[in-house]
Amino acid sequence: MAQDQADHPQRDTNDAHSGDSRAPMNAADKWSAMLDRHGAEHGFHLRLGDRHGVLYTADDRTLIVSFESAEALRSSDLGLPLGLQVAGREGWSNLTVYAEGQTWFRDPGVYNLFDTLVEEGFFVDFDRILFCGAGAGGYAAAAFSVVAPGAHLLLL
Repeated sequence: MAQDQADHPQRDTNDAHSGDSRAPMNAADKWSAMLDRHGAEHGFHLRLGDRHGVLYTADDRTLIVSFESAEALRSSDLGLPLGLQVAGREGWSNLTVYAEGQTWFRDPGVYNLFDTLVEEGFFVDFDRILFCGAGAGGYAAAAFSVVAPGAHLLLL
């Protein structure tokens, strides 16, 4: 699942004297650029339409699939998904789907993501899979867990 880097060019706005005429990035753009860099280095980051995205971090054969609010992620200290923070401490892989607003993760882009992952055999590569989320994220974790028979669920 590679993404054309032209879709998310990385812009450096730290140098005010660079002569760059582009406007400074807002907080949401900076956050998205951070996810782009993380995805390029550790897995992938894709936008799934206007209101959703996915960040994958490859590590070992345990996978946490989390569904989270983009607003909550941006306001956290690290700006990183809670699922990734837990997975990182344990050396596990993480797939986080995030939403802008209360979408309940009902979107063709999200459906297509999971269809593609199943078609590519993505989930077969893992020994243990945990789907987790709270509120609308819990609903999505339950709904999408059908793509990985035998997965465990943590729904809050």
